Amino acid sequence: MRLFAAVLTTFCLSFPAFAGLDLTPHRAVYDMERLKRDNGSAFAQVGGRMVYHYDRTCEGTTYNHRMLLDLVSAQGAPIRSETILSFYETADGLNLRFQIRELLNDTPVVELEGRVTRPSLTETAVVSYAKREGAEGEPTLTLPGRVLFPLQHTDDLIRAALDGDITHNVKTFDGDELSLVDSFIQPATAGRRDDSVVPEAMAGMKSWLTRVSFFRTDNTDGAPYYETQMRFWENGLSGDFTMETDDLAVVARLREVQLYSKPDCD
Repeated sequence: MRLFAAVLTTFCLSFPAFAGLDLTPHRAVYDMERLKRDNGSAFAQVGGRMVYHYDRTCEGTTYNHRMLLDLVSAQGAPIRSETILSFYETADGLNLRFQIRELLNDTPVVELEGRVTRPSLTETAVVSYAKREGAEGEPTLTLPGRVLFPLQHTDDLIRAALDGDITHNVKTFDGDELSLVDSFIQPATAGRRDDSVVPEAMAGMKSWLTRVSFFRTDNTDGAPYYETQMRFWENGLSGDFTMETDDLAVVARLREVQLYSKPDCD
């Protein structure tokens, strides 16, 4: 439906551990450019910027991101795409609030707003939409047990990497689609470009490279509708990453990081 899913929240179903890892609140800025690939792209030029905010309180976690892309199609037509995402998840993993907005050439084409509630992590969740405009297909109204919300996915993927897992397979819900998500994790090598941007306070932290593929639950051809390859650190920061769909391939390069204080919840 959207050009990109909630990609930075991309991430064994260890539900009793959902008290959460000790991830660091932060702001990250990325420059976007066209990713060259063998099977090409529908766009001849790509440029833009994405700003990502991750914050925590004792009651829950918040994720906001705004991505602005200036595109030029293969036929030479300019297109401006803006995507604004906002998620809030309670610390117990039982509630999600989401707002999603996408604009093309400054005209809104998708607007989603709603919430998800469930009595426990293993029971059926109910999805309620306050607004659902421009989305394709029938709305998702219930979710099976053990589905991860976006920030739970991030938390669980980092937990799997810390445990030494090589693969990670879950179901996620991003406010619109229920997806099957397969990840392949490998240790990151030192001396990468994004090392120079990372704050000194993160020196010595572990990081991993991972390839994450998103599949629709009604998928019949076995191909993912979206893929990303990223580097992430154990405190939740994502480094350089790629975003790929059938039509568009983008590389995001980390340019700025600000770390914020963690909440004192004792």
